Formats: sequence, structure tokens, C-alpha cells
Amino acid sequence: MDSIKVLSEKFYKKLISIWKESIEGQLFLVPLLWKYKIPLLEILALLIISSVLLWGFILLLLPPASDVYNPRKEALELSIKIIAGALLLVGLYYGWRRITIAEEGQITERFTRAIDQLGKIDNKGKSVIEVRLGGIYALERIARDSEKDHWQIMEVLTAYVRKNAHWTGEKEKEKIDEKWKSGESKEVGEQGEKKEQKPREDIQAIITVIGRRSDERRKYEKEKGYVIDLSKTDLRRADLRKAKLEGANLFDANLKGADLRGANLERARLIGANLEGAWLWSSNLEGAILVGANLEGADLKGANLKGANLKGAKKLTTEQLSKVETLYEAKLDKELMEEIKEKCPPLLERPEEEIFVFKGDL
Repeated sequence: MDSIKVLSEKFYKKLISIWKESIEGQLFLVPLLWKYKIPLLEILALLIISSVLLWGFILLLLPPASDVYNPRKEALELSIKIIAGALLLVGLYYGWRRITIAEEGQITERFTRAIDQLGKIDNKGKSVIEVRLGGIYALERIARDSEKDHWQIMEVLTAYVRKNAHWTGEKEKEKIDEKWKSGESKEVGEQGEKKEQKPREDIQAIITVIGRRSDERRKYEKEKGYVIDLSKTDLRRADLRKAKLEGANLFDANLKGADLRGANLERARLIGANLEGAWLWSSNLEGAILVGANLEGADLKGANLKGANLKGAKKLTTEQLSKVETLYEAKLDKELMEEIKEKCPPLLERPEEEIFVFKGDL
């Protein structure tokens, strides 16, 4: 009988030990629950209820206390500790919630103030550029700090550009020509010729902000399927050097004379865009759609046109294309393709780095 009693006590000691380790393991997960915002209250309530039920179940199974070991007392003490710890965590949870709500309120206040600055006008109804610039950079800061608010801010900024730098095509061009002929426009070159106007300071600031989005935020946009929409915008002579505009919608945008050196325009939609005289040195146009785009005088030196669709591109010459880095898998009009095959066949071949990667994969 004594040997059975000893074995029984050993068994129940092991049972208590397993239960304790299990509960401690659950409490160890609390920081993860907190981090990923898994409903903490529901889990804590479940933990308390399961502890009470398990304690009651064990009391039914546990033998009476002996001189050496009191399993019921240890189980009761452990349950009390667990419940006290759970209540403490509830208090911490509500404290965390108050801090989170306060932070969200601050972001909302900053957002509202920045939007007010973005539309600031003086007594004469003219925009106050310096205040608007402050609003733009404030929005950039919020977008950088808050992933949740990032895309809303990008939508606000792109909508501002589409409204305040709208391009209506030929009608807009006719208005510009009339202003220049009448002397209203003072934008002239060194020889007195008509000079394309640059974007306003606030418009340039916004496209700069959009163009320097972090890798993390751009990855987030790609995962969500979001697209930067700058369609039908007037971005003549805009500074877009090294701008990160992969996948952007630039349909019918006027980018005449724009500086796009080193810009990432991978998969960008440039259908019908005006790229006359644009600088595209070393730009990445892989997979970009340039159907019907005007490329008259565009400098394509070192540009990556792998897989780009250039069908119907206007005023695009073999001389321009001879300076690009690659035309591998690019789509060209039949006549232009024949000229490239005859004069620059290496441009249509798979780039050397791709061949190396492909062999390495084998």
C-alpha cells in the first residue's frame, strides 16, 4: 500500500508540474498576442475559466494531503497566482489601449492640420505656398510614421496634383501657345524661344515626396494592389530624378522635358504620355507600357526597356533606341523592329546578367 501511495503522489506531482508549465507557456505568449492585437480579453477570460475548471477537476482526482506533500494546496496556490496575473494583464491591456487611442488621436489631429495647410489661401484668394509646403511635408511624416494612414495620404497628394496640375491635352496646349504669343507667358529660352513652364513649387514637392517613398511602404502598396495615379497631369520639366514610380499610372501625362534620370518606372502605364525631350538616362522601364507615347527627342541612353511595350510610340527612332541598355522581349512596331535587327541585333538578346542567373539556377 505504501508503494502505491508513493507512486500516486509522484504521478500527481508530475500532473501539477505539467499543468504549471502549460500555464506558464500560455503567459509567455501574451507579448505576442499584444504585438499582433489578438483579442487579449477573450483569451484571458478563457485562461481564467480553464484554470478554475482544471483546478476543480484536479481536486476531484488528487489524494488527501500527506505529511510530505499537499497537492491540493499547491494546485490552489497556483490557480490563485494565475488569476492574479491574468487580472494584472487586463489592467496592462487597458493601459495599452488608452495609449493607442491617444496616439491615434494625435495622428488624426496632425492629419487634419496638414490638410488645412494644404489648402491655405490668403485674403486675396491666392495660395500661400510656404504654408502648403509645410502641409505636404507634414503629411509625408505621418505617412512614414503610420502604415495605416500611408495610402490615404498618397491618395490625397495624388488627387491634389491631378486637380491643380491637370493636363487636358491639345486644348491645354492651345491655351499655352496663345499665352506665349500674346506675351502673357514669360517662360522663354536663351534665344527667345518658347520655354516649357516648370511645375509649381507645391506640385514639385508632392511628386518628390511620392518619388522617395520607402521600400517598406512601396512593398505594402504592391501587396495591397495600390497604384499611384498621376494620370493626365501636367509635369513638364518636373524633377523626377531617381523617382520610385514602379507601376504608376501616368496615362496621358505631359512629361515634356522632365528629368527622369535613374527613375524606376518598371511596369508604369505611360499610354499616350508626352515624353518629348525627356531625360531618361539609366531609367528602368522594364515592362512599362508606352503605347502611343510621344518620344520625340527623348534621351534613352542606358535605359532598361526589357519587355516594354512601345507599339505605336510616336517619333521614336532607331538612333534613340541604339543607346538603350536592352530591348530584350520589348514590343516594337514592325518597321522599327526590322531596323533594330539589322543595325543593333545585340540589344534584342538576353542580357548577360540574365544568362548568368539562368545558368546558376540550373
